[in-house]
Amino acid sequence: MAKFEILDNFTKIPNEIFDVMAFIKSSAFVILLHIARQTIGYGKKSDGISISQFAKATGLSKRQIVNSIEELKKLKLIKVTKQNHKNGGKSYNRYEINFKGIETLLQKMHKGSVNNAQGVVQNLHKGSADNAHTKENRTKDNRTKEEKERDNNGGEKRDFIFHTLPDNLQAKYLDEYIAHLMAETEYIKSPTAFKMKIKKKIAAGDKEQLQDFEEWYLTRECERLKREYRGKSDIYGDQVVKNIYPYFITTGYQEHYDYKKRKTVFVATEDTHGKEIIHGFDSVKELEVFLSSYFVLNEVPL
Repeated sequence: MAKFEILDNFTKIPNEIFDVMAFIKSSAFVILLHIARQTIGYGKKSDGISISQFAKATGLSKRQIVNSIEELKKLKLIKVTKQNHKNGGKSYNRYEINFKGIETLLQKMHKGSVNNAQGVVQNLHKGSADNAHTKENRTKDNRTKEEKERDNNGGEKRDFIFHTLPDNLQAKYLDEYIAHLMAETEYIKSPTAFKMKIKKKIAAGDKEQLQDFEEWYLTRECERLKREYRGKSDIYGDQVVKNIYPYFITTGYQEHYDYKKRKTVFVATEDTHGKEIIHGFDSVKELEVFLSSYFVLNEVPL
C-alpha cells in the first residue's frame, strides 16, 4: 500500500463538523463544509460569501443553497451576519461556524439512539406553530417535481399553476416573476436577453422554470393572505388563523400533512383549547373565499 502523503495545501476540518453529517441534509452539510473551508481554512473567524460563490463551489442550485443556509441557521450550526458596504456597494453576508451550536446539537443527538436522531432534528425544525413558516425559514420537502405533480392531482400529472391562470394574469405575473429573478440575480449581462430566456423557457414548458414560478407565486400569495388574516378569529369565535402556507412547505406540520389529500395551499388555525387544525384547499382563490367568508372578526393578539 502506498504511503499516504500529507500535503501543505489542505484544510483541517474539526471532527465536530463531520459528526453532524448524519443529522442534516447532504446539501446543508456541503454548505457547512464550504463555510469551514472559507473561514477555518484561511485562519478566519468569518467570511463574506455570495450565493453565486456558494453555487460555483458546491454545484448546488440557488434554491438548494438558500434552503440549506436556513436549515443550518435554524439548527444554530452557523451564524450569519448581514453587512453593508461603506461606499454603498454590494456586500455579502458573513458566515461563521457556530461550534457551541454544533456541541448542543450533538448532545441532543447522543441522548437518544441514532435511529431516532432525525426525529430530534425534526423537533428542532418544528419550533412553534406561530413561527415555523416565516419567509426566513422556509424548507421544501424532498419530493421530486414529478411526484409533486402527481400528488396534487390524484396520482396524475397536473397542469402547473401558470397554465391555470387567465392570459392577462399570466402576462402580469410572468413580468413580476422575472423582475423578482432579476432582483435576486447578482449579475445580469443583458437584462433584455435574460427576460427573453425566461419567457422562452416558460413558453416551452420547462418544468424546472414552471415549478420555480409556482413556488414563487404560491409563496407570495400565502404571504399576502397571511398579512391580512393572521390573528383573525372566525365568525363563531372558535378558531384563530395562525399561519398560511403552500404545499411544498411541510417542516413543522409533517404530522398534519397528508400528501394523498393533494391540496395546494393550507391554513393552520388554533381552537379555543389550543388545538391546531389544518385546512387544505385546491387553489389560492378557494382559500381566499374561505378566509373572507369565515375570518372577519377582531384580531387576537399573538
